[in-house]
Amino acid sequence: MRPFCLGAAIWLCCACGDNASELANYYPLLPPPTGGPQQAFAGQVTDPSQLVTGPAQSGMIGDFFIKNDKATFIVQSPARVLGVIPQGGNLVDATLNDGSTVDHFGELGLMYVLGRTCEPDHVDIVRDGAGGGVAVLRTVGKTADDDYLDIKGIGILKVDKTVDPTIDDHAECATTYVLAPGDSHLQVYHSLYNPGPDEINGPMGTIADTGGTTKRGPTRAASSAPTSARSRRSAHRIRPTSSCIRAPASRTA
Repeated sequence: MRPFCLGAAIWLCCACGDNASELANYYPLLPPPTGGPQQAFAGQVTDPSQLVTGPAQSGMIGDFFIKNDKATFIVQSPARVLGVIPQGGNLVDATLNDGSTVDHFGELGLMYVLGRTCEPDHVDIVRDGAGGGVAVLRTVGKTADDDYLDIKGIGILKVDKTVDPTIDDHAECATTYVLAPGDSHLQVYHSLYNPGPDEINGPMGTIADTGGTTKRGPTRAASSAPTSARSRRSAHRIRPTSSCIRAPASRTA
């Protein structure tokens, strides 16, 4: 099989706003529609033909597709599912459209402190691509404890209350998926907004389920070697960053 590039570029945006701030203020800026012919597409899956195939395929009717002539990606609907991140709304399938690949993509989602993630309550088709230019999906909701990765319940690590994922921080969250015409990679933006009086301070990153069959690659300096797995839902990687989500300086009713 020939080498190919299929991936997701990830950005994290944490709101440290003022009294006028809302979650939408931290969405990524989108390029305006080009007015040209439609080359990228986004919508809800209504027929099995809109899904991808492969050993890691998990999309279903009711999920959402975002695609162009090069690649197709599937984003979960906002429903609870069996998986590494049960809350839904995450990227779960990805494949090239030329037939050279099948879906080996597991799942990609947000993770901060020791197990909080985004629990969307709706998905917006921000741009279906009909105006030309990028196609855009956005999942929106509030944060929740990922009870699949129950680090506190396992009891191996001491979980301080400052990073306890079971404590509701009332943060608002969104994930924006952007696909440009001709790209084989999907842009993924995670946005968080803290409307409460307390600072949220802890590790933040993305968690990736390897999905189908993977191959071990060469180790690079300052990074871990890719995980090797032969079965679906068997290995996960967390890419950590440091974060601080401050509360607004003041609030009005």
